[in-house]
Amino acid sequence: MQAGTNELLTARSPEETFTGITALWDGVAAAGAKPIAALVPPSDKTPSAVIELNELIRQEAKTRDIPILDVYRPVAAQDGSWADGHSGDGLHADREASDTMAAAALRQVQQITSK
Repeated sequence: MQAGTNELLTARSPEETFTGITALWDGVAAAGAKPIAALVPPSDKTPSAVIELNELIRQEAKTRDIPILDVYRPVAAQDGSWADGHSGDGLHADREASDTMAAAALRQVQQITSK
């Protein structure tokens, strides 16, 4: 499940946003299912917060043995913003970035479900 982008844009800290994400994971687990975490995509508006939130997600998912979909790296610049040409508004993926993220997610879901 992916959540967090809009929370960061409303000035919630990565830690506050992460608390909401882990609550979602807990709810999925309580319902008898296993969550799949997704890293949040880049942001030209809050790049350092995206990096921090994604690191929190990675660490906790590893601790909980929750698989991760990394749709961030294929479209991110090193500073947490969108790589050149991947967003027209700095907030949302453009068509190419959306296709890249979808292909990455599909490839990773197939790996997760084949285990």
